[in-house]
Amino acid sequence: HSKQLPETFKDISSKLEELHKYPEITCDIEARSLEFYNAGIESIAFSWDEHNGLGILVDRNTYTEAIKPELKRFFENYTGTVIYHNCSYDIKVLIYELFMKDITDITGMLHGLDTMYKSIHDTKILAYLCTNSTSGNELGLKKLAHEFAGNYAEDVKNIERITSESLLEYNIKDCLSTFFIYKKYIKQLYEENQQDVYQNVMLPSVKTLTHIELMGMPIDLKEVHNLKTSLENQISDTEKEIFNSGV
Repeated sequence: HSKQLPETFKDISSKLEELHKYPEITCDIEARSLEFYNAGIESIAFSWDEHNGLGILVDRNTYTEAIKPELKRFFENYTGTVIYHNCSYDIKVLIYELFMKDITDITGMLHGLDTMYKSIHDTKILAYLCTNSTSGNELGLKKLAHEFAGNYAEDVKNIERITSESLLEYNIKDCLSTFFIYKKYIKQLYEENQQDVYQNVMLPSVKTLTHIELMGMPIDLKEVHNLKTSLENQISDTEKEIFNSGV
């Protein structure tokens, strides 16, 4: 129904301030890579319902260096719930871009984790719990929201080829679609009495996984070598057993 596309830093700051009046908002970013340390933030969008949204250019903006600290302050001060689809990707990139000075900035990373995960929903997890079956299910944003938004996909693998206006509209549509999916499945989650596993198992695990993905896992290379040797010996013994079986 409406899209807000502020361009100047003053207007962007003002629109971010207005978001504080909403108890729930969706958030989505468009980036250049699936690797968080190469992704950047081409744009970021928010919505407060499934019909109205706000889109902001970040890395493409003249005011990039001022916008990122402003976004950081917004997330630090926002007291409502932020809704994502596949939050681990968006949050991982936002933590790296907004909170960390470089890949070794552990203090910034921990502050970012606590800030970004203080109150969230993830519609991908909601959809998983509400549609999971032995026959499989579709968890992609576009597929889940097709009945609402139709086919609005852009080739974000070549994001540099997308005009800023098209990118922002696409980004906002992702947010509106996320809100639609949220409203559809949050009710079903409670009807099926799955809120405990969602709130106490699934969501907390995403924060832990994001921490691991940002930090990496400590590995004992000596033990890795020992395990490799052990597995190679097992493979060799098994192959000999098979070849000598006469079958």
